[in-house]
Amino acid sequence: MEVVASTVSDEKMSEEFTDLTEVGIEPFMEFLEMTCQEKLSQHAIMVIARVYGVPLHPKITYDLVLRLSKEQLSKVDFDRYDELLLALTQALEDIDNGLLEPSEVYRVCIATKLPLKTDLLTSLIQQCPKTEGRVDCQKLVASLKSKEGTEENVDFIPTSKFAKPDKTASGWFGVTEGAHKGPVHAIRINEFKEDLVKIRHEISLRKP
Repeated sequence: MEVVASTVSDEKMSEEFTDLTEVGIEPFMEFLEMTCQEKLSQHAIMVIARVYGVPLHPKITYDLVLRLSKEQLSKVDFDRYDELLLALTQALEDIDNGLLEPSEVYRVCIATKLPLKTDLLTSLIQQCPKTEGRVDCQKLVASLKSKEGTEENVDFIPTSKFAKPDKTASGWFGVTEGAHKGPVHAIRINEFKEDLVKIRHEISLRKP
């Protein structure tokens, strides 16, 4: 950041980003590249963008989570759907209605080693349609097994944004602090400007 503070003046910042609190990541990176020229590597510019970035928070829907789950299962060539359905069926208290508590669905999926990350599996269970708060096991497995929608591109979703910890409802206690923030779509330009001023001041204090 000292390289940026020494190169980028307040005047340049004001000319480029007048009265803005946030700016798009592409204009910001282009500005740094042009202003700092070869003093900063592309990696350094990306690091700065991540520090001051505003992460994208897409709306998490069942359709999106289902497509992400199917994509993940397809990547690992998962084909044990009959085994999964059998395990879920064996956990039913009432075989006739085929409904199972979300926490039991979670337990069975973990026990059968369904290859989905904890947060994705949790969100799938949380988001899937329910009858009286319970999951229809056959419909869930059929949805996962279906090839419909698998040809569509699925946007990247940061793992920490899939689901909120609900402990007893799904058996999930949440991700650790500092989980991946996801793609950046804007820059907090005011905060960036304020830090440049502070760094310039610190540099001036070091001068004899």
